[in-house]
Amino acid sequence: MRILQVSPAYSHRHGGLPKVVHQLSRKLVELGVEVTVFTTHIGGSDTPDVPLGKPVDIDGVQVYYFSVTPPRTYMYTPQMTDALKHQVKTFDLVHINGLYLYPTMAASRACRRQRVPYMISPHGMLDPHAIRFQSTWKKKLYIWLIEKRNLRGAAALHFTSFE
Repeated sequence: MRILQVSPAYSHRHGGLPKVVHQLSRKLVELGVEVTVFTTHIGGSDTPDVPLGKPVDIDGVQVYYFSVTPPRTYMYTPQMTDALKHQVKTFDLVHINGLYLYPTMAASRACRRQRVPYMISPHGMLDPHAIRFQSTWKKKLYIWLIEKRNLRGAAALHFTSFE
C-alpha cells in the first residue's frame, strides 16, 4: 500500500502537528506501508535547509519539501500543486493533515479531480474554541468557501477527540 501524507510542515525534531505526522508515518513504514510526505520548507520559526522537490529519507519516510511563495502564512506552493497533479494517482490513499492552508486545499482538490480517496485529520482546528481564537470571521468564511467541500469529499475524517 502507498500512502501520501500532506502536511503544511514536517519535522521529526519539532513538536505538534509535524511530530504527529512523522510518528504516524514512521509506524506505517514499520508495518510495511510505503509512505511519502509532501510538505513545505517552512519549519516553525526557521526555514530548514533542505533540498526542494527531491526526496529526503527520514526514518524510511520519503519526504518532499516544496518552497513557499509569499505570503508565507498561507503556505502557497505552486511546486506542490504540480507534484500533486502528476503524482497523486500513484497513491492508494492521501492523508491530509490540518486545515485553512493551501496544501490542504490543493491536496483535496487534486484527489477529487483524480478520484483518489483521501482522509482529513483536522488536528483540533474544527474545535469551536480554535475557530474563535484569532481570525474567527476568516476561518468561518474559509470553511464555508473551501473546507466544507474538502471535508464532504473526504473518504474519512480522523478526529482525536470527541469535541
